[in-house]
Amino acid sequence: MLVANAAVLCLVSACGDFDEDDSGPFRPQRVIGHWKGDCGSTLDVGKDGTFRFADFPVEIPLGRSEPVRVTGRGKWSIENEGYLSPSFELEHKKQFYGLEFVRVHGAPALRRLVDVDVEVDCLFRRTDVPAE
Repeated sequence: MLVANAAVLCLVSACGDFDEDDSGPFRPQRVIGHWKGDCGSTLDVGKDGTFRFADFPVEIPLGRSEPVRVTGRGKWSIENEGYLSPSFELEHKKQFYGLEFVRVHGAPALRRLVDVDVEVDCLFRRTDVPAE
């Protein structure tokens, strides 16, 4: 599993930013839609700034190997200012969860780094076609 995660991390880090056009802020319409994570989680992002997620990995408590997962809804935002690359932020019950914009095999993806110490992440891919 660790080797597979390392391969994904290497692939993701080599792919660059999410947006084809690196010359400006990230466009929100690129995230609206249905996303499925390779960790079994789903994420539905709405035009109205809200989201729903199911089985979303939030943390790995000390002494456990599997992440704590939550299901619910909240508000999303994109942070373009002050970062090397934009960040996709989810707010659920006054908790904030960040995802990074990446490309995998040339396609847009969202990466949730659950635990940096043990390299546990969840890679989300769009399952619907975005309307540009």
